[in-house]
Amino acid sequence: MNIAFSALVILFLALPGVILFVAYRSERGRPISSGPLADEIPLGLVVSVVLHGIWVVLFDFCGGKLSTPLQVDLKTTLRLLAAQFGKDDGEFESAVSSIVQHAGWILLYFGSLYVFAAIAGYVLKSAVRFWRLDRLIPMLRWNDWYYLLKGESPEDYEEPDDQPRDFLKITAVVGDYIYIGVLVDFAIKKSGELDSVVLTEPKRRKIGEKETPPDVPSYYPIHAEFLILKYSEIKNLCITKYTLPLDVPAEPPLDTTSGAGAESTDVGSD
Repeated sequence: MNIAFSALVILFLALPGVILFVAYRSERGRPISSGPLADEIPLGLVVSVVLHGIWVVLFDFCGGKLSTPLQVDLKTTLRLLAAQFGKDDGEFESAVSSIVQHAGWILLYFGSLYVFAAIAGYVLKSAVRFWRLDRLIPMLRWNDWYYLLKGESPEDYEEPDDQPRDFLKITAVVGDYIYIGVLVDFAIKKSGELDSVVLTEPKRRKIGEKETPPDVPSYYPIHAEFLILKYSEIKNLCITKYTLPLDVPAEPPLDTTSGAGAESTDVGSD
């Protein structure tokens, strides 16, 4: 029972690091984690040691200034981690009693630390994207699909020349049809594989359809605000990046096959 209690304490102590990683990878379209929660605990422990060190110093400082029981009892904490409670587990009851007696302060400590870890994860994500640190440090990188579907190159380079795109046009072969539309969202599985893409202003035409007269559209509009295409059903996927001039309204040129500001990337699907 005491060992199980110690394992629970380790989990609570490791959570700040895990929360930071989850927040860092929580942007829409990115996998939250590469595996189950247990896989995050080892690295989470390393980060948590740093976060707990900051919080212990902060609480001890505030406790001394405010004359409140904010100081962290490191002796009791180490006993709980080591599961060593003396003869007949006499120290265990003392440790539990201390936890119950200061439950409010303990909740404040962990609650505030968890919130700080989440905020730190989001701030770290913004800083990494702003200074493009993910291009230099592999550990900070996201899934390659994230870069492709954000209009960026997934390749590593020190002097990136890719610029922000106004929108991406998707051309996808699904079954006997070719679908086109403007990308508005996408989803990635936790395994790192692309799950689906979400298009707006969707259109389609059948493969091998005869050439149509100039006054007849080659693609037929789909009467839906959004169209979701599962990547497992896509045979080929083409991503066209558009950067519009400042004096041109942002009207997605879905029927445009070439032109200034357009770059295409073809992605095959098994």
